[in-house]
Amino acid sequence: TVIDGAGGVVFEISGTTEHPTVIRGFTITGGGGSGLAGGLGAVIALVDSNVVIENCVITGNTDGGIRVSGGAPTIRDSVISDNLSSQGGAGLHLLDSAALISNVVFSGNQAAGLGGGILASGGDPIVTGCTFDANTATAGGGIAWEGLGTMTVAATLFSDNSASSGSAIRSESGAGALQLDGVGVCGDAEGAISGEVIDLGPVVVGDACADCDASG
Repeated sequence: TVIDGAGGVVFEISGTTEHPTVIRGFTITGGGGSGLAGGLGAVIALVDSNVVIENCVITGNTDGGIRVSGGAPTIRDSVISDNLSSQGGAGLHLLDSAALISNVVFSGNQAAGLGGGILASGGDPIVTGCTFDANTATAGGGIAWEGLGTMTVAATLFSDNSASSGSAIRSESGAGALQLDGVGVCGDAEGAISGEVIDLGPVVVGDACADCDASG
């Protein structure tokens, strides 16, 4: 099912429920506008929510893909691609959230600020089993991390992302712990990972993706 966002927000969900709301199997494109999550634009805006987003394609939106403020939503088995943001977090912007991001492809997202794929601003988010390809930003082409808390990135591959600082991952000055466990970086510029990080497992950087299997 394809949903044309018509320049606006498609889903705005606030609060948690005993049985989480599930957004499944949609392609959402052409959206934008201001959402609930911190007043920032996105086609999906979640506030203090435990929503599950799965098997979705979020693509071609002009004010970012998904914005999350607080809560602990799950985003899995999806594609977030070719979204634009005049600020940060063109694919996904997390604000003080404990979101779980699993098996998601972030591709071709472009931010004028931090975080082409993901901008995580505080909280305790987990990114696992994901792929970041050809995302761009001023810093943190794949992921930018700022604020307090602990962010974990595990079993994730970065390729051909671009930024002036941290083409794959950027941890901003004063940010909380950024834990990397089994991360591969290929085709990104030297200094692909910048800022202070904690290596829990292998972090492999190479010229070709065959060189960058950090799974073990």
